[in-house]
Amino acid sequence: MHAQILRLNLAGQPLEWLSWEEAACLYVRDLVTWTLGGIVQTVHGGINRQGERSKLDLAAIIACGGERLARPRTRPPLTNRALFARDRHLCLYCGNGFPIRELTRDHVHPVSKGGRDIWENVVLYLNCVKVLPVALFLKNRIVLPNVRVSYFPLQKGEASPG
Repeated sequence: MHAQILRLNLAGQPLEWLSWEEAACLYVRDLVTWTLGGIVQTVHGGINRQGERSKLDLAAIIACGGERLARPRTRPPLTNRALFARDRHLCLYCGNGFPIRELTRDHVHPVSKGGRDIWENVVLYLNCVKVLPVALFLKNRIVLPNVRVSYFPLQKGEASPG
């Protein structure tokens, strides 16, 4: 498995995680201004006319200047608070509203079976052992549309259940 490298802006604010290939491109374009942390990966290149092999040591954290900007965020980060607001504190399986302490995140396609922790694959459900067998029964029969879920926070003045 290859290391992920954290890219910062020049002020030290985190921007994104990079693959080693993306980080190597920034290094060779002389866009890396400073680094932190140890070397997480060494990339070996070709052999020059003098018989020397080139190598590039990639640090765990890099700060970059230059023209490259952070990738624009196309959707908000997936957090339980945002998910609860999106689903209005309603359990997908029983349809009832519950307080936050009784709800949890459920992956429609389990992470253990290749599912991803993304908006399209998570729903709320009641965190109660009595409901779990019913939820699992219903979960196997629910067909969720294969569309990108939009995130809209509650509008001012709207009440959320729970």
